[in-house]
Amino acid sequence: MTPVPYSRRGACPALQAPMATGDGILARLAPPTPPTPEGIRALCALARTHGNGVIEVTQRGNLQARGLTEASAPVFAAEAIAHGIASPDGLPVLVDPLAGEDARAIARAIREGARGLVLAPKMSVIVDTGDALHLDGLTADVRLRMVAGRFHLGVGPKWLGVVEHPVAAVLAQLQAIAALGPKARGRDLTVTEATPPPARPRAEPVGVHGDVVGIGLPFGAISADALDELAAACGARAMIAAAPYALLLVGVEPSVVALAERLGFITNPLDPRRFVIPCAGAPACASAFWPTRQRAAAVAEACADSLGPDLIVHLSGCGKGCAYPWPAPMVVVGDADGLGVILNGTAGD
Repeated sequence: MTPVPYSRRGACPALQAPMATGDGILARLAPPTPPTPEGIRALCALARTHGNGVIEVTQRGNLQARGLTEASAPVFAAEAIAHGIASPDGLPVLVDPLAGEDARAIARAIREGARGLVLAPKMSVIVDTGDALHLDGLTADVRLRMVAGRFHLGVGPKWLGVVEHPVAAVLAQLQAIAALGPKARGRDLTVTEATPPPARPRAEPVGVHGDVVGIGLPFGAISADALDELAAACGARAMIAAAPYALLLVGVEPSVVALAERLGFITNPLDPRRFVIPCAGAPACASAFWPTRQRAAAVAEACADSLGPDLIVHLSGCGKGCAYPWPAPMVVVGDADGLGVILNGTAGD
């Protein structure tokens, strides 16, 4: 199959507006609260019934189901919303994975308040109350970061200072961005900068965090069967929250972590597979020129002694670089002429 030409990374799949790609239709969902094991098992059943049984966790901590059809995608969306594991489409407002109800209420109010604004397709907001499991590594057009019980407001790469009314402050910035036109982003606003909040160590979702255990998905994907078996073992009182390329298991027994490892999940934060980041690749992605995900394990094995948090290898099926839009020490990118290698850059370079 000849890859479909692309122009830019100008759109993302959603739940009710999914995206056609190489292996069918791709739907993305963000659970409104961390799902229970029952909710995750419902998602697995929907992925098998309506798709090809592949579930992904993205670098922004969203869930994706692959292989849907034109007929099954709307049914999948309706049933996911009915099960409470997804919200209707709207402005993406990310919260840190273990955020409390106060932060989630702020996120819901921002989403609701932004309805009716004409915003760029990839616009996003972050509400971050996390400590060790923060979202500093993710970009956003507008962000709130809690420090000592007070929210700091950021727009694009700049910080504007502490705000007393976070919902109103974010909506004011979104309205200002919308006034610049339908393609404007947070970085396009002219603002007066304030002192930024203090820098924090890199967030590490994989590993043990008190009563929370983070497990990684090998190269961002897992079968619905494996995830279903894991969720069934977690116990009715557990929660399963999505983090960047990982899942956080809350309130589980140690035996569940051992099961996760047997099922192919990553339990060691230094596992070399964590530092090879492929996109879905061919044939799953219609724009990809090579099977990145199928090659990722061999790259991780060959480079195991060199890989780490500061040495990422990004395998990109084309020049969009969807899986890792930031600069990486090494990028291998496909095009019509073969493979190219980029050092300290992005796939688009």
